[in-house]
Amino acid sequence: MLLAGCFAMLVFLSPMQEASLDKSYLPPTAIGLGAQKAGSTTLFAYMEEFKWMEKGNHGKEIHFFDKLTEHPLNRSTQPAQAQSLYKAYASEWPKASQGLLCTETGSCSMSITGNQTDAFEFTPVYLVDRRIASLMYNVLPHSDTVKLLVLLRDPVERANSGYWQASPRSMTIERATELALEELLVLEQVYNNTLSLNHLEIKGGQMLNPEGCVGGWEQYKRLHAELNNKRIDAQWFGRYLKHLFPQEYEIYKSKEGHIHRGIYVDQIRTYLCAGFRPEQFLILTNGELRDDQIGAMNRIAQFMQRPLSLQHEGMVDRGLHRNSKPHALFSAEVTAQLEAFYKPYNEELVKLLLENNFNINPHYILKELQKY
Repeated sequence: MLLAGCFAMLVFLSPMQEASLDKSYLPPTAIGLGAQKAGSTTLFAYMEEFKWMEKGNHGKEIHFFDKLTEHPLNRSTQPAQAQSLYKAYASEWPKASQGLLCTETGSCSMSITGNQTDAFEFTPVYLVDRRIASLMYNVLPHSDTVKLLVLLRDPVERANSGYWQASPRSMTIERATELALEELLVLEQVYNNTLSLNHLEIKGGQMLNPEGCVGGWEQYKRLHAELNNKRIDAQWFGRYLKHLFPQEYEIYKSKEGHIHRGIYVDQIRTYLCAGFRPEQFLILTNGELRDDQIGAMNRIAQFMQRPLSLQHEGMVDRGLHRNSKPHALFSAEVTAQLEAFYKPYNEELVKLLLENNFNINPHYILKELQKY
């Protein structure tokens, strides 16, 4: 499941993709999707040490696709809009990503010679918002070959940390516990009928029942209807429903769903439904990043088909953990409730990752996701 190093790749673009590929810009070779509060800031700092990596004009998080979520996009029927959006996105890396060299015939090759670089960004919200996978697939002319990095963390630990990021000054353990238990009750009532994709059969990298895929917009419509039918507080999951009532969005921020963000398996299934393939994903874990920084960087280099050439190897080897301010933790009782909730989803995720062609380190996947 670990990819061997390989330093040449040919990519052939369809006529539509070729027409969309403006030679003035080249898109990022890799995109970091998430998860939020899993260590992405630290990972990005390490990746900046690669001599061949170039970040965008706005640094780590571009937040491009999450600004486009009001309406779906289909590049087959909206090619001009898709091309325009691609140009706007690729302009984050002017004359960057020179590792992807395209000819006028539409064939592209990746090389490590000279001073060529790979462009990269890491916006963690890309993983959790179910609408972004389809948008990304339709906007990027190289969506069949772009590399996707995912950094996972034990979802209970991730949720605990998430509340303090959302409200660093006003959050208390009592308020975090109240929100967590309330959301847990909501999810137990509505999740399986709206956002769950556990009916999909995916094995050996193949989607056996693609007709079972449900797009992000439709998932959120179902969620909104279910909340209404069960007369549940409509403030929940406001981030993903704001297009239905944008004037009220500000009041929903405290209830945008820190517990539901840890159901990684359906987030990844949504990307597969959009058209991305398992072999396009490199899956890391927070534990792997803490235990073996150089090993994690070596996996990324191989995945990117690049050498392990770091500007300051000592810094990476010593480790760097940003945003690690201590905060109060959930009680043992609440932790046990959350672990019981996440356990079946973690089991589904492990099964998905082990039975398909994802680039994973099985030891750390099992260590991180089978703690309980």
